Amino acid sequence: FVGAYAFYGTEIVNAYIPAELEQIGDFAFCNCPELENITVDPQNSLYSDVDGVLYNKDMTELVCYPAGKTESTFYLSSLVEEIKTMAFYNCNLVKLVNYDGSVSAFRRIQVGAGNETFENAVVTYVAGATAQANTQIAEK
Repeated sequence: FVGAYAFYGTEIVNAYIPAELEQIGDFAFCNCPELENITVDPQNSLYSDVDGVLYNKDMTELVCYPAGKTESTFYLSSLVEEIKTMAFYNCNLVKLVNYDGSVSAFRRIQVGAGNETFENAVVTYVAGATAQANTQIAEK
């Protein structure tokens, strides 16, 4: 169990989620400006990662986009139905979101509070943009 606000405001750079971990509390990795990567053991039954971004296992929920990532473009899978509250908190470098789905599907994504960076990014709709990410999940 990783408690709510467990690493809030710390200077961790990498986080590893072991197979046994069953719960990550709200905002556990929020406001970690140095956090570049979250890696999840492939045997974890509840969580997964793609390119260092934390999702639930089936990728319907984006849990945390690390604030220390340096990419300005983010590839969002059409599998995502919800972006958890504060998932993009303090992720000011994200300027472009390439979404692998339709405009109407994108509009149905539930976006929690505190995700202004994500909400202010330019969105492009690119079929196949996350094919690699979806393949990685299927292989896990």
